[in-house]
Amino acid sequence: MSTVPLHEAAATRGPTLARAAEETTASAQREAGASAAASADGDGTGAEGGAVAVANARQEIRALVAEVARIAKTDVDATEFFEVLLSRTVAALAASGGAVWRLRDDGVLALEVQINYRQTGLVEDGPPQQRHTRLLRKALAQDKGLIVAPHSGVEDDEAAGNDTEHLLILTRLGGEQPQAVLEIFQRPGAGPVTQRGYLRFVDQMGEIATDFLKSRRLRQYEDRQALWSQLNDFTRALHRSLDPRRTAYTIATEGRRLLECERVSLAVRQGRRCRIAAVSNQDSPDRRSNVVTSLARLAERVVAAGEPVWFSGDARHLPPQVEEAIDAHVDLSHAKAVAVLPLVREPEVGSHGTPRCEMTRRDVIGALLIERFDEARFGEGLTQRAELLRDHAAVALSNALDHHGPLMPLVRWLGRTRLLTVARNLPRTLLAAAAVATLLVALFFLPADFQLEARGTLEPTLRREVFVQEGGLVTEVLADHGQFVTAGAPLVQLQSRDLDVQITGLNGQRQTTEQQMAAVSRQRNNPQLSADERDRLAGELKELRETFDSLTLQIDLLETKQQLLTLTSPIDGEVVTWDARRRLLRRPVEKGQLLLTVADPRGPWELELKMREDRMGHVGRAAAAAGKRGEPLAVEYILATEPGRSRAGKVTHIQSAAELRGQDGNTVLIRVAPQRADLADVELRPGASVTAKIDCGRRSLGYVWFHDVLAFLNSRVLFRL
Repeated sequence: MSTVPLHEAAATRGPTLARAAEETTASAQREAGASAAASADGDGTGAEGGAVAVANARQEIRALVAEVARIAKTDVDATEFFEVLLSRTVAALAASGGAVWRLRDDGVLALEVQINYRQTGLVEDGPPQQRHTRLLRKALAQDKGLIVAPHSGVEDDEAAGNDTEHLLILTRLGGEQPQAVLEIFQRPGAGPVTQRGYLRFVDQMGEIATDFLKSRRLRQYEDRQALWSQLNDFTRALHRSLDPRRTAYTIATEGRRLLECERVSLAVRQGRRCRIAAVSNQDSPDRRSNVVTSLARLAERVVAAGEPVWFSGDARHLPPQVEEAIDAHVDLSHAKAVAVLPLVREPEVGSHGTPRCEMTRRDVIGALLIERFDEARFGEGLTQRAELLRDHAAVALSNALDHHGPLMPLVRWLGRTRLLTVARNLPRTLLAAAAVATLLVALFFLPADFQLEARGTLEPTLRREVFVQEGGLVTEVLADHGQFVTAGAPLVQLQSRDLDVQITGLNGQRQTTEQQMAAVSRQRNNPQLSADERDRLAGELKELRETFDSLTLQIDLLETKQQLLTLTSPIDGEVVTWDARRRLLRRPVEKGQLLLTVADPRGPWELELKMREDRMGHVGRAAAAAGKRGEPLAVEYILATEPGRSRAGKVTHIQSAAELRGQDGNTVLIRVAPQRADLADVELRPGASVTAKIDCGRRSLGYVWFHDVLAFLNSRVLFRL
């Protein structure tokens, strides 16, 4: 409902309308203006102000009527037109006030705009207001206007009447399909002829309003026809695919064209959070951008509340959490109007067409976000289209999400396999089903050897590594790859300049100390020295001897270290380090560094297998079962040099702890003793690659084939659930 003070309403229509309203009001305040309205239709009884005043009043009223007629031809809002119509009519008749009652879709007459309506005393509920409502219904039903004197009724309807102090002039607006009633509150006391002039003028204004409403209705029909055409294209594109991503893009992009707004976004609910799935005219929204993040936060707040939000510049009427989110987004995006409409999944329908359960907040699957940047309002047409778009978007998105579950591809594939059940293909289908059933039975019940594969190397059992005991520079390599050496034979000669410098310095200090000891001994043998002097020299000589002994001990230790610079072979064997002389000569090395490996190829050999840690449970159980039988765990292996022949061996040792070994990850070392006869005709090479299978008993064929898959599911899927 709008309240239209006469001068303020005119001032809001621009300079021209304000100036015309002021002139009309100034002349209409005189009784001569009202009499002139009657004179304009042929009644000559009210020309009290003279011929000039009557002519001026007529001219002003004609201009006012022409102005209202001109506005009626424009595309203005109905409420805005009713405000102009009422203010000009009240001004022309110099009336006390007036009102426009609009007929709603539910059949109720609602007060649309009014001037001084409270002065009538009809604000409070009671019999006067009920009679007045009946009077409005009476005016809405008849073709001609209606004039009712103060405190009087209507001849053919005793329930309708006027209980006010004003003369009521009523006429319907809209012609044969009435949509509103124009009511004028006139001062009483005018003569019958003047009152008929009032009525004719109000009817004339009603005809103008009727033309406006008919034109507006025609435009609405045209807009509705265009809307249905656009909606037809929209729904065809919307339901073309059940892919959620494509559906979201269609809703956002085609929805923007349907609404004729600046931006439309779609948020999809994921638990308690919302994800922006699509933004109009964007192939893929950047979810890291500030605007998209604020849109998602706003959608989360509105979805949690479950009520649509229409923001047109003032968010004080919204819940605090929504107000905070929408203010933050408007500051970031500079949108003037924002609408957030939750998308609700349609409830399941029972056999009688009634919903099986009540709607809950969990049924909200997302939100539609509409933004305007040019003006801070949503028109009536845009609001209706938005509601329509929301309904279609909710259904399409719900169907897309339901048909995109984890098992839906399998279901769709099964639906496409109806060809298998056709009569001519049924024998082949049954044969294939029997084959699948046989395979499943074999996988579950057919036993097979359960062997676990591991990779490793073939190495001599007797082998030793030569490590650096004192850091230095390699000056000489005395044995190279493939050279046979005996135990104690020198292999590498190192040089340490630091040791040389230390030994040289200590030798110099020892010589100096020795010379000092000789000098003190000579002084002590002098017979002229007193007893005190001899005692002092004896103590000094003792101190020098202790220093000499300490220096001698340090030199011996350093010479022992110097002897460690010569690296010798720990065993009789062959140097198996490749190209040792080229790799080590003139190379500085550190203490503890591995330089060479010496192995005895004439002795026994063994396999060093690296078994993955996640398979050691099977190996451990198999080893325990073999130990109870008093047998070692059997191994089958092939050499990389002869992959066509399988050889046998026995497990001799299993490492107790797993270690990280490069690209192999956490592995457990398993030593295997091969049968000597199998290696008699093989050229043995230390470090040769070996692929082995450890016998872990017998299990079902399906477990043998898919034990790694089962282990993955148990550790990565079922355990996490």
